[in-house]
Amino acid sequence: MSEESAAQTVTLQTHGGPMQGQLYVPKGEGKHGAVIVIPEAFGLTPGITIECERLAEAGYLALGIEIFHRSAPAGWTPSKPDFTEAMPHFRVLTNEGLAEDLAAAKEFLARHPNANGKLGVVGFCVGGFGAYLAACDTGIDAAVVYYGGGIVNERPNLAPLKPLIGKKVNAPILGLFGKDDPSIPESDLEVIDAELTAQAVEHEIITYEGAGHAFRNASRPSFAPKAAAESWKKALEFLAQKLN
Repeated sequence: MSEESAAQTVTLQTHGGPMQGQLYVPKGEGKHGAVIVIPEAFGLTPGITIECERLAEAGYLALGIEIFHRSAPAGWTPSKPDFTEAMPHFRVLTNEGLAEDLAAAKEFLARHPNANGKLGVVGFCVGGFGAYLAACDTGIDAAVVYYGGGIVNERPNLAPLKPLIGKKVNAPILGLFGKDDPSIPESDLEVIDAELTAQAVEHEIITYEGAGHAFRNASRPSFAPKAAAESWKKALEFLAQKLN
């Protein structure tokens, strides 16, 4: 890890109690766009914090947030990428709780002396759901949704998150999905595209051949290097247009 982008542990206050985050500050003086990073179902694992570091290296203030703070201790990640350990925490997530966490992160970054006033959100898996939820707010400038499930249809037996279709969207969205992801069928993406088009929201939905769920995470068997690289390039181009 490069010295200039070493993580700073911060604690934010939310209605659901204190939430820990990992802040990465880019090298160099001046003002920078800020990005909230919302993790997948396993918390701020090395696979997610490295994405924060990459964003800092690209010139952004990057804040990874611990969305499971209501039920898990600070710094929690499962011993392996298995839903058995994660499920008790995953099942207490709500739209309202995620919105509270995003509000706290947004306020923190707005006060940061190196912030330029522009804010993006990048989320993976359930964090992708959170990124779409953030785009329904009025306080962000861009949302990158990496394989966010549950946006169109409720997911029984998982988190009690409510689908987001029908909510007003206020920020541009870039959606990045695996074409071979059985948990997010192409019909869901068609619904999302139609919804955003009807609302006249700037958006792009991209699917990657040969990629399934979590194709960006190099620590998981589903990692798809080509899709991971191409999607990240697209995400950085999108953020540069909206946050710089």
